[in-house]
Amino acid sequence: MAWDVETERGKRGAPSRPAAYGSALRSAFSWHVVKRSLLIATAVGTVLNLINQGDAIAGNAEVEWGKLILTFCVPFFSATLGAYAAQGDVQCEGRLRDVTMSHEDLG
Repeated sequence: MAWDVETERGKRGAPSRPAAYGSALRSAFSWHVVKRSLLIATAVGTVLNLINQGDAIAGNAEVEWGKLILTFCVPFFSATLGAYAAQGDVQCEGRLRDVTMSHEDLG
């Protein structure tokens, strides 16, 4: 079985799994999704940093820079992974709809 993401096709013209995953991955890292993920990471990361390192931010302790950066990375990747999963769900629903329609056409 070929794993060419661009040209591989499954039954009834639906993309095969590798093609569907590649398409969903490209969509998940499109500028629109990345921009939204950055906005989410900024909002959630700021709140989490205020909670976790409030003393350091207020000047009463030393800021732990590694934790500060990771606190922004986690919501970014969570939002992006959510977009990837949602894109995969949309493609699965489309394939299910195509199969259902083809069975109705037979009857």
